[in-house]
Amino acid sequence: MKLSINTSIISKIDKDLLKDIESQPCWQSVDIAPEEAFELIATHGIASTCELRNNARREANYVSRQLFMIDMDDGMTIPELLADPFYNAYGAGFYATSSFTPELHKFRIVFVTEQAIDSARLSRLIIQGLRLIYPQSDAACVDPARLFYGNAACILKEYTGRVLPDEVIAALVTEVMDKQEQREAIAIRPLEDFKTKTAEDVIELLRELKRWTPDLSYAPRRDVTWAVAASLGPAETVSIMRNLWPDGNKTVEYEQFIHDHKRVAITLGTIYHMIRQHDPTYGRALRQLTLDQLKNKLQQTKEQK
Repeated sequence: MKLSINTSIISKIDKDLLKDIESQPCWQSVDIAPEEAFELIATHGIASTCELRNNARREANYVSRQLFMIDMDDGMTIPELLADPFYNAYGAGFYATSSFTPELHKFRIVFVTEQAIDSARLSRLIIQGLRLIYPQSDAACVDPARLFYGNAACILKEYTGRVLPDEVIAALVTEVMDKQEQREAIAIRPLEDFKTKTAEDVIELLRELKRWTPDLSYAPRRDVTWAVAASLGPAETVSIMRNLWPDGNKTVEYEQFIHDHKRVAITLGTIYHMIRQHDPTYGRALRQLTLDQLKNKLQQTKEQK
């Protein structure tokens, strides 16, 4: 496993001192076993980051990362971590940070991927995916070239040797990309295997939504109408929506929605998102990609920019 270490930075140091140290050539790339890396970090207190192209620690010099870490500064205790199913399945270990106290558990969770991640963008998405599992973690720790302090002679630590598999990474990254498309409403053409193409498919999707939300208030009803219209067209949409969610005395409500339809980024993905508020696994197989497919997609979007 390749990473860069800095033997001049032992445990957490003052920011001004860090700036002075990093102003000089000080980062060394090494290729060591994951357990050796954990020993350097949690026993010798040596700082680490991604594998760097040169001595300057910045994203532009990112080469690869296989060691991923997230900071837990609040909201979870170490006993809670040790009982956590995701950690027990995929966590490579943890160590208490220098600011840990019995009253406030501060620690770092360690993950090791099956292969080195040679894309800085994918590295960032993986970290964001891990933060979906641990939303209490530090939101600032998503920089692919972030420095992680070690903790010399750390007592509270564990190394398990577990690995974060490619298929789990793919699922996490896919979830992040789903959420980004929803949140940012950016005009990204949906993946072909995520498109629902027939009226029967749309009706099945809507029936699943109705199972969770038998009554739709005005705004969700409007958004669902727009999403269906984007796939099937106005006439069929009005008929399907009125059959599933009758508009009662408001006999022209759906027609009005269609009339007011604006070209906003609301697609059938919006309906998937609404269902997944109740069933996070719904339709996931439709959206599941391998890690290599994700890399290719990221490369394609990069080339299009």
